[in-house]
Amino acid sequence: LSAGIRKRVALARLLSVQSNVWLLDEPENNLDAHGKELLQNLINIKAAQNGVIIIASHSELYRNPAMQIYLEDFK
Repeated sequence: LSAGIRKRVALARLLSVQSNVWLLDEPENNLDAHGKELLQNLINIKAAQNGVIIIASHSELYRNPAMQIYLEDFK
């Protein structure tokens, strides 16, 4: 499978596990525009259900987080 399809499978696995916390490392890597939109929708749904989503990313995709922590502030 391509890297993009493998990433979509990993996102599907998130939905199959009952967890209140998601830990995502560069989740948008290897996703096309539709995949990124799907990811953003999944994150919004999880957040609306009072889920906790922790994302490590360089992407501008996550512009409106409830809390943002910059690692360079802790050097």
